[in-house]
Amino acid sequence: MAKTNHVNFADPNGKVYCFRYNTVAVLDDLFVKGNCEQCPYFNGSAQGGGVECLYADGTNRSIVQQYDPYEAMREAQEGRGKLGMLSEFELTELQGKEE
Repeated sequence: MAKTNHVNFADPNGKVYCFRYNTVAVLDDLFVKGNCEQCPYFNGSAQGGGVECLYADGTNRSIVQQYDPYEAMREAQEGRGKLGMLSEFELTELQGKEE
């Protein structure tokens, strides 16, 4: 399954969707250093405007741009359901096998 680069731009409140933890978070230096830099899905900083996450979402798209973190979360949850993978452990195992 192909991986999709999800470009999650921060909303006006500085929030983005975090795929790894399946939550909306404030994208600040503390969050980036404590979470993103060690994340297996981290793929960049969206040119300073957010965060890029690379993972298979079942759609075979090459890139998706999201501006609403809650919409991104809804879409990711639908993708997790379609893939039958709901836990972080299962997702990490799937992503690791694809590399």
